[in-house]
Amino acid sequence: YGFQKINGLLPRDFFISAAVSLMKTQKEMGLTVQLYNRPQLKVPEAPYSKNSFPMNPMNWIRLKKLQGMI
Repeated sequence: YGFQKINGLLPRDFFISAAVSLMKTQKEMGLTVQLYNRPQLKVPEAPYSKNSFPMNPMNWIRLKKLQGMI
């Protein structure tokens, strides 16, 4: 158990790394993985958050590949 190749310093880098790892191993482990793009929830007391750019350049490439899989 465990995914050794998942890493990231910031939440967005970590999410991209985890999503790519799951997409690659879904057939090996018999998983069904789907990616959904959900809108951000708006609450009156907080402004919308902004997407940060992934710190790891490799994760930027992986993100673009994931967006093609959706």
